[in-house]
Amino acid sequence: MSLTAAQRANLAWANRPPGPQAMWSALGSATRALGQAMDKLGIALEGDAAYIEKLPIPTTVVKIDGKAPSIGEASFVAPSANLIGAVQLGPGASAWYGALLKGDTKPVSVGKLSSVGEHASVTYPLPYPYLYPYPYPCPYPYPYPYPNPCPYPHLYP
Repeated sequence: MSLTAAQRANLAWANRPPGPQAMWSALGSATRALGQAMDKLGIALEGDAAYIEKLPIPTTVVKIDGKAPSIGEASFVAPSANLIGAVQLGPGASAWYGALLKGDTKPVSVGKLSSVGEHASVTYPLPYPYLYPYPYPCPYPYPYPYPNPCPYPHLYP
């Protein structure tokens, strides 16, 4: 059941933090300034041994046609992985660095404790509708569903 615009506005109004918006904005700015000052102090104290960490490219989670990715508990999604559309990661599953899981045309499901490796692309259409289980080569007839757990999935025969 979807909400009307008036219902969404009332819900947003009811869930707002107490006090004026300007107060929360000022508090956020002051907290950020304090954090930046502490970071600069730490760098000054470390001197030549200081390590300045650059933030990685954030994980992209994109909702398409009302279908948003679903990430199970204890799952790992690398900062540079991309999950687009109807993607479901099972409990303990992982999407590693540079991985693309694209469920824009059909749903993509990664089973419990399974892993999608670095720079792997899981999209449709695939030559086979499923990924293959470990050990490789697949001893099962094709197509075979992506098992639980599958530590080393392979996309192609």
